[in-house]
Amino acid sequence: MKIIDEKGRLFGKVNIIDFLVIFLLLLFIPGIYYGHKIFKKPVDKMSNRRSFVEIEIPCIFIKVKPETLKLMAAGDKEFNLKGDQLGEISELGKSKPYQYKFYVSGEDPNLKLPLIKEDPLLKEVPAKLKIKAEIINNKDLFYKERQIKLDAPLEFKTSQYVVEAIPFNEIQKEKLIPVRVNVNFSGLSPELSDLVSEGHIEKNNEGKIIGTLKEVLDKKPSQIQALKLEENKLVVISDPYRTDMIAVLDLLCSERDGVLYFKNYPVKIGGQIIFSSKLYIISGIITGISFTDKNDPPDLDK
Repeated sequence: MKIIDEKGRLFGKVNIIDFLVIFLLLLFIPGIYYGHKIFKKPVDKMSNRRSFVEIEIPCIFIKVKPETLKLMAAGDKEFNLKGDQLGEISELGKSKPYQYKFYVSGEDPNLKLPLIKEDPLLKEVPAKLKIKAEIINNKDLFYKERQIKLDAPLEFKTSQYVVEAIPFNEIQKEKLIPVRVNVNFSGLSPELSDLVSEGHIEKNNEGKIIGTLKEVLDKKPSQIQALKLEENKLVVISDPYRTDMIAVLDLLCSERDGVLYFKNYPVKIGGQIIFSSKLYIISGIITGISFTDKNDPPDLDK
């Protein structure tokens, strides 16, 4: 039998052209497969995986309506659409009026007067929130596509209510340092100078005593300059309508970056201080500073 007959068929059965086409395909297909395996960049399956960690953060629920507050309780949970738990209130503290905080600047940019206004209706509630956080870039934590940051609001949503939570750093709360200062209160009116007395106190918004008027060292009429016409010169005389007072105050001050602050005012000789009791508010200049706790003096920058 001829290998190729007169009609060009291989062994009288297969057309030689068809055979060559099939043969080339058999050679080409493995080449495509192995070439794909060699040159294709392997897919990192781990890169598509999302990493989560369960954490507990201290926070404050803000602007809570009274009807929402009645629904809130420790153990309340948030779920996604698939039914997976995202968060849970692990601890819920005592509510208090929500406070709006404002700061009024003066001529000195370092001096800011804090103003606090309580909302007559809305509440704020300290709490601890246990959440399922996603790890991004091996360093950042996200909750429901929002990065977890100090003082940045997060939404907590249950089947009954939605509230905003503000994370805060419970560990780095400001340390309060007892400080004793001498203060010169100048130009007090007679009515005001009669009110000021030893033992008066100032409290913060939580009801904690942060200032005590320990002692009045001196009280005398204010000195003013007047023109003596006979001699055409300035003289110093007593003002019968104003009083100067030197007092000792015990303060609870916070320390930030090596500087002591009392209600956001730096405690330094020559610096301003505002003392606010239930009866009055007076402003003076610090003339002396000492630390009441001699065994544990704060490490402050000179």
